Amino acid sequence: MRNSGTQLAARLALALPLLCGPMLPAHAGEMAERKEIAELFTKSFAASDFSTLDTWYSKARRDNSRLPSGDFRADRLVQSIAFGEPPAMRPCTEFRCSRVNDDYWLAQQQKARVWLGQQPQSTLAALTLAKAYDAQAWEYRGAGFANNVREEDMLKFRDLANQAVQILFTHAEHGRKDPNWWSQLLTYSRYTPMGQKNLAKLAHDALAAFPGNPGIYASLADSLTPQWGGSYEAIAGLAAHAVENTEAEEGQSMYARIYGSAYGLLSKRGTAVFARPDVNWPRIRAGFDDLVQRYPDSTNLNTYARLACISALDKKTTAQLLQRIAQEVEPQVWQSRSEFRRCQNWSREASP
Repeated sequence: MRNSGTQLAARLALALPLLCGPMLPAHAGEMAERKEIAELFTKSFAASDFSTLDTWYSKARRDNSRLPSGDFRADRLVQSIAFGEPPAMRPCTEFRCSRVNDDYWLAQQQKARVWLGQQPQSTLAALTLAKAYDAQAWEYRGAGFANNVREEDMLKFRDLANQAVQILFTHAEHGRKDPNWWSQLLTYSRYTPMGQKNLAKLAHDALAAFPGNPGIYASLADSLTPQWGGSYEAIAGLAAHAVENTEAEEGQSMYARIYGSAYGLLSKRGTAVFARPDVNWPRIRAGFDDLVQRYPDSTNLNTYARLACISALDKKTTAQLLQRIAQEVEPQVWQSRSEFRRCQNWSREASP
């Protein structure tokens, strides 16, 4: 039975490389299609071919079509929204110079506004405009610790993030019917004081509207990581809640999807986070077993093997998975060729 999200709202209120050298050939399919989807956006947006993007996205949403990994194609297009590298800044002789090419980002935002002007009902256009503000915000913020960011840059970051949130709210009439509008709103709200204050309600409303969408759970999982004021217990609660909402369609697999998504942030405090006593690796493993049974794509198998090795320190499972993978290694899943080889050599020591 699907839950209303009230329990999760209460939890949220409490706690909110390139490879060096060749590897074995990857299985064509998931990664090739991800690349095609990314190129579809960048090329169409650059050419102002907005109708192609809207048509493709609408059909993918209508059909609920999935990639071989089980990810929704429409979600992948939204995740592929990108604008390329801004041109290098001109030399600056002032004492405190801007590190960000604002003219470049204004041009990207203006192009997205043109798209919205032509297609005011396009949620994808609104998501693109909001993303252009979010990308500019992170140019100011950078990827380091907050206490190392200049005060004026942090103020700019918060202002731009707030504008991204406001854009989404401005287009809420159509956006509320789209799970990607909710997932992006939850993500951007995490950066703003007003959004943080209302995050529990937004989470409740998002799950009430789309209780089975992985992107919404992924956004919430990021909000519940320790660096955003959450905890490992809160993530476990979210994962259990997700399984309750999706078990009829997805079995236990959502538990694994949530931890696989949150791993990027969790690993910043140490790679072996799934070996912690407050993380239920056996249940994550059961979720992955279900996931790869439902979607036996090599991307899922490689992700499962990598996390079993570097995050859970589970030799036996790693050895079994690498045997199943055989020649279908996905280089993009592994941090490097050497990481894959380390897991391969280490897992050979596993007991039968």
